[in-house]
Amino acid sequence: MNFNGIRHGGMEKKLYRAHLRTLNNPSKKVDNVAPTLAVACYYNNARLASERARLVNIELENRMLLKLINEVYRTKGKVDSSSPTLSRSTNYYEHVFKNRKVEAANKKFYKILKSAKPTLTKAVLDQEYKSALETMMFQARYTDYYTSLVPELERWDICPTNPVDRKCCNVKKRVQCYMDVAIDDARTSPDKLIKLGRLYIEVYRDYAPVSADNFLQFIRGYEGRSYKGKQFFRIQKCVGCISGDVECDDGGGYYSIGGKCFPDENHILQFNGPGVISTFTLFPGHNHSHFFISFQKLEPLNGKFVVFGRVIKTLSALERIEECGTLSGAPKQKIVIADCGFLGKQDWGFENSFPEKRPSQESGELVKQAQPERLVKVSGASSQKVSTGALFEVVRKHRDVEQAVSNLHQPTGPFALGNSGFLSQECTLERQALYSHLVRSYKWTDKIHEYSSLAAQLLGQNQLKRSYIVAGSNKRRRIQTSCHNVPIQAVDQVIAGIDRQFPDMNMTVSRPFITNAVLQVTLGKVLQAVIAFKGLLIEWVVIKGHGETLDLWSESRHKVFRKITENSHAAMLHFYSPTMPDLAVRSFMTWLHSYITLFSEPCKRCGHHLHCALPPTWRDFRTLEAHHEECKV
Repeated sequence: MNFNGIRHGGMEKKLYRAHLRTLNNPSKKVDNVAPTLAVACYYNNARLASERARLVNIELENRMLLKLINEVYRTKGKVDSSSPTLSRSTNYYEHVFKNRKVEAANKKFYKILKSAKPTLTKAVLDQEYKSALETMMFQARYTDYYTSLVPELERWDICPTNPVDRKCCNVKKRVQCYMDVAIDDARTSPDKLIKLGRLYIEVYRDYAPVSADNFLQFIRGYEGRSYKGKQFFRIQKCVGCISGDVECDDGGGYYSIGGKCFPDENHILQFNGPGVISTFTLFPGHNHSHFFISFQKLEPLNGKFVVFGRVIKTLSALERIEECGTLSGAPKQKIVIADCGFLGKQDWGFENSFPEKRPSQESGELVKQAQPERLVKVSGASSQKVSTGALFEVVRKHRDVEQAVSNLHQPTGPFALGNSGFLSQECTLERQALYSHLVRSYKWTDKIHEYSSLAAQLLGQNQLKRSYIVAGSNKRRRIQTSCHNVPIQAVDQVIAGIDRQFPDMNMTVSRPFITNAVLQVTLGKVLQAVIAFKGLLIEWVVIKGHGETLDLWSESRHKVFRKITENSHAAMLHFYSPTMPDLAVRSFMTWLHSYITLFSEPCKRCGHHLHCALPPTWRDFRTLEAHHEECKV
């Protein structure tokens, strides 16, 4: 081919033209075309259509508003909107006149209703009802059916059936009061309370005057303290509810109108049904402002708390309170006493009554309260009566001391326990620095036994004592079983009940020292614990991880379970109750069962699962809510 620019022949020209076409229209060797864009995937046609229609409506509304504004501007001053014209067009004064006539008629009718008096008195109506009821019961064939229709509060009574105890019955001394109960939920209604109902209460001042007067003084208000606004800090289903802490409002206060605490009066009234009101205290003979209301008949509590009243109406309100409780006693919602007061206006006679100040118990020592000397001038007959009463009181006190001494005994000598981990009986030197308070308490117990044996020797030398304690061995009363000396069957029964209550908690019981039980607990694949009992009281707890070796004398190698072990010791002290040890054990096991969500439940305060590389290791004693150690209140 000739490349000098001159083309000779048709073939060369043809090839040259093909070459020029290739240069002008080159073909791509690499596809660099932009990909297709699916626009429909990046917007919503339906939403665009709805917004377009909304814009059209807004435009129409703006246009109509503009028309109205223009009409106002064009007709400015032509529309009569003065008050006389408006009053004539709406007949305002006619409506006012009619309303005044209706108001006058209503006031006249109200005065007639207010001044109306019944033609028959209540006594006559009660007598007619009683006679009609006796006639009906005499003629009725199935009287049991009518008995089933009687309200539950009228089927039983807390008053004793013994004629000797009923001698002090005096209905005129009884006081009726009320309590308005409500839910204080700041999340749903921060400004107002959700009312649950009103409890109508009758207080038996004829049987328990000191406890009743202490209760009634706080109903009325005493030295700036009252039951109004106080919460029910413990509500346990099928048992009862506790309130009345006028000092701390959380169960930690001990306050009464006569000092710190006062002893039990008597146990004449019984827990015969729901709605029975009594004093509540963890230590016998140390009563204060706390009160207990039962949800059902509780015969085991007879003789432990002083009953002084009952709910006479509205058991439905008490049932609503029970619905807000749990098996452990921690309320689901905050229940408060919205208001309290007395029913009727009468001279009850308790306003100036104050119980005698009694010694209170603080930090294991008796606090002596000085009382002024009272000088009383009495006649010969009254002085003889006072001296006789004082003599009977001395005899009764002497008898109580003798009975208490007979129930005490000298402690047994030390014995080897090996590596049992029972800190109460293995107080070595290196452990005393860690558990000084525990060691001090057991030293105090030994001192009590020592002084009791000395008192027994002194009383044995007294030739003037006369009581049933000096009788023969056949007449001695049986020593009451304490919570440290409980039959093995009773402990096994409590543990079996807890095992049935929590099927996801595996329990194994062993007795290395024959009597006291050691409970091994496996909570799913979360943790495992060993709990040492002394009778029905929890004495020591160690919590470890799922794969660790379980024993009583070594702690876990993980910081998480060491924290939970410390919290379990705090829970063990919180739920401690020598009067109801089975309830304390159930409450502690319910609290321990809440750790089944240790690695899945976030903190209720901060909402995070981890804080400082640790899960929420704290569980609230009342609500069982999860918290980090830094987030708990």
